[in-house]
Amino acid sequence: MNLIAAHSTSILLLPANYRSSLANPNWQADMADEFKALIDNDKWRLVPRPSRVPTSSSGNWIFKHKYHSDRLS
Repeated sequence: MNLIAAHSTSILLLPANYRSSLANPNWQADMADEFKALIDNDKWRLVPRPSRVPTSSSGNWIFKHKYHSDRLS
């Protein structure tokens, strides 16, 4: 069983997939924070797809707990 510490003192199960994460308000908030950080740091942006270009599935979410996220590696 995978357990992680949440923003609060409670322990949350890691979601099995994106849909199950949407059912939990704590995961929704964490995902919104992560997405905002990607946008704010200019690491991701939405652009129009050119015609005749296939889509990519590289935008996968990985649900893990970030330890020491305030530190540089």
